[in-house]
Amino acid sequence: MNFFICPVCGSALERTEKSYTCPNRHGFDIAREGYVNLLPSGKANSAVPGDNKEMVSARTRFLENGAYSVFADGIAQLVAEISSVNKSAVIFDAGCGQGYYDRVIKDKLPQSSFFGIDISKFAVKYAASHNKDISYAVAGVYDMPVADGCCDITLSIFSPIAEKEFLRVAKAGAYLLIAVPGPRHLFGLKEILYKNPYENEVINTDYDGFDFVKRVPMKSQIFIDDNELIMSLFAMTPYYWKTDVAGHEKLRGTSRLESELEFDILVYKKS
Repeated sequence: MNFFICPVCGSALERTEKSYTCPNRHGFDIAREGYVNLLPSGKANSAVPGDNKEMVSARTRFLENGAYSVFADGIAQLVAEISSVNKSAVIFDAGCGQGYYDRVIKDKLPQSSFFGIDISKFAVKYAASHNKDISYAVAGVYDMPVADGCCDITLSIFSPIAEKEFLRVAKAGAYLLIAVPGPRHLFGLKEILYKNPYENEVINTDYDGFDFVKRVPMKSQIFIDDNELIMSLFAMTPYYWKTDVAGHEKLRGTSRLESELEFDILVYKKS
């Protein structure tokens, strides 16, 4: 089943073996890996929007090492609980990255219809080549080429929050799951980078059209004695862009990292 719509005219897209087409004859080729690019050049925020090839490689090296597997399993279990009545739920990952969490969720809910988007072509290329049972498109979350009212569950895992779009694509009674960092997430990394490390603020945010259901905290520990993995972790965090040159150099000289890991999953339901 296809849930993508034409980014040019908004009409439904029909998938063939090699492309997606709409009734107005707008066509989009399916890449060899299985994804489609639905991000018109006029809607791209740069020549290479989203994570570049090097950033995706760093994120992949770290995630495939298994340090975040406890969170992937926890999110998958939460999605399974929500989908307990509807095993064939339509699940949408808005900002899927390279599909790391999608793979675990899909394995737990094989009957689900699953699709995802990300603005990074390099991330989507990796996701599509490793998750053949999931449909992927290159697209931004603020103007999503996704049909109205088609999703039972929308995931936003450390991704931009597109409140109006999330509401538009959600079915009546659908769920929205937002993953945010907990208070002491990666505090050990901050202790290396900053003189005065700070805890993340806990904020309960309301979104129009959704009722807050619950906050689900998930915690773990990390021990890394490989500088390449430490730098890969650093590259996938916002601290990479906020840290000065001295901080970067200090971390490059670090051979061991120990830190708390904390995710909070905020669960909302469409009113």
